[in-house]
Amino acid sequence: NLVKNTIVENELVFGQKTNAKLYNSNGQLIKVMSVDKDSKLDVSYLPKGNYVITAELNGENISQKIIKK
Repeated sequence: NLVKNTIVENELVFGQKTNAKLYNSNGQLIKVMSVDKDSKLDVSYLPKGNYVITAELNGENISQKIIKK
Protein backbone atom coordinates (compact mmCIF):
# COMPACT_ATOMS: atom_id res chain seq x y z
CA ASN A 1 0.00 0.00 0.00
CA LEU A 2 1.04 3.54 -0.68
CA VAL A 3 -0.40 4.85 2.58
CA LYS A 4 -0.71 2.61 5.65
CA ASN A 5 -3.47 4.61 7.35
CA THR A 6 -6.33 5.85 5.16
CA ILE A 7 -8.35 7.43 7.97
CA VAL A 8 -6.15 10.08 9.56
CA GLU A 9 -6.23 12.84 12.12
CA ASN A 10 -2.73 14.33 12.06
CA GLU A 11 -0.29 12.08 10.14
CA LEU A 12 -0.13 9.99 7.00
CA VAL A 13 2.22 7.00 7.22
CA PHE A 14 3.66 5.84 3.90
CA GLY A 15 4.22 2.19 3.06
CA GLN A 16 6.49 2.72 0.06
CA LYS A 17 9.33 4.97 -1.07
CA THR A 18 8.00 7.10 -3.92
CA ASN A 19 7.12 10.53 -5.23
CA ALA A 20 3.51 11.28 -4.38
CA LYS A 21 0.90 13.97 -4.92
CA LEU A 22 -1.92 14.93 -2.58
CA TYR A 23 -5.19 16.28 -4.04
CA ASN A 24 -8.32 17.60 -2.36
CA SER A 25 -11.84 16.43 -3.26
CA ASN A 26 -12.06 19.14 -5.96
CA GLY A 27 -9.02 17.73 -7.73
CA GLN A 28 -6.77 20.62 -6.70
CA LEU A 29 -3.14 19.72 -6.08
CA ILE A 30 -2.30 20.36 -2.41
CA LYS A 31 1.24 18.98 -2.09
CA VAL A 32 3.97 17.22 -4.06
CA MET A 33 6.32 15.14 -1.96
CA SER A 34 9.11 12.59 -2.03
CA VAL A 35 8.57 10.04 0.74
CA ASP A 36 10.39 7.05 2.19
CA LYS A 37 8.90 3.83 3.49
CA ASP A 38 7.48 4.39 6.99
CA SER A 39 7.92 8.17 6.70
CA LYS A 40 5.22 10.41 8.16
CA LEU A 41 3.57 13.51 6.75
CA ASP A 42 1.91 16.07 9.00
CA VAL A 43 -1.62 16.76 7.70
CA SER A 44 -2.98 18.38 10.86
CA TYR A 45 -3.36 21.69 8.97
CA LEU A 46 -5.75 20.20 6.40
CA PRO A 47 -9.51 20.69 6.83
CA LYS A 48 -11.63 17.60 7.45
CA GLY A 49 -12.67 15.85 4.27
CA ASN A 50 -11.68 13.46 1.51
CA TYR A 51 -8.32 13.53 -0.25
CA VAL A 52 -6.52 11.41 -2.84
CA ILE A 53 -2.85 10.44 -2.88
CA THR A 54 -1.39 9.44 -6.25
CA ALA A 55 2.00 7.93 -7.07
CA GLU A 56 3.80 5.64 -9.46
CA LEU A 57 4.92 2.33 -7.94
CA ASN A 58 6.75 -0.28 -9.99
CA GLY A 59 5.75 1.48 -13.21
CA GLU A 60 2.06 1.49 -12.28
CA ASN A 61 0.04 4.61 -11.47
CA ILE A 62 -1.98 4.17 -8.29
CA SER A 63 -4.26 6.33 -6.21
CA GLN A 64 -5.53 5.92 -2.69
CA LYS A 65 -8.41 7.72 -0.98
CA ILE A 66 -7.69 9.36 2.38
CA ILE A 67 -10.26 10.55 4.91
CA LYS A 68 -9.13 13.39 7.18
CA LYS A 69 -11.07 13.41 10.49
